[in-house]
Amino acid sequence: MFTVKDLTPFEKKVWLATPTPYPKMMEYIQKAYDDNWRMKDNRNNR
Repeated sequence: MFTVKDLTPFEKKVWLATPTPYPKMMEYIQKAYDDNWRMKDNRNNR
């Protein structure tokens, strides 16, 4: 596991792309909502 002291900042900014929900991905998301899918909030899920 990493700790804060193990991390070093980047010299320059790192630009991240915004998430784009493509149509096929949106079908999966909609199905999860329709099926009332839930996942336990457990930080040890890996």
